[in-house]
Amino acid sequence: MTLPKLKSYILNNLPDFSVKIDSIKKLEEFRGGDKDINRVILFSKKAKTPPIFKALTSLYRDRVRFGFVSSETGADVVA
Repeated sequence: MTLPKLKSYILNNLPDFSVKIDSIKKLEEFRGGDKDINRVILFSKKAKTPPIFKALTSLYRDRVRFGFVSSETGADVVA
């Protein structure tokens, strides 16, 4: 396996522990729940979760809740 293929494979198969927020209902569910845990939401023009954000969701999985809003799928959340 060549280096570019290996890099692509690793980046595409990183675990993603973020919540996909594509509606107002999902946003309210994300905001609710345990009040002791901080929350982070990434608003992006990209359709897929960026690899660096996936890595952060893995590192801080038990301490921070992560949400991801894509402008392509979460138009009513962004507007």
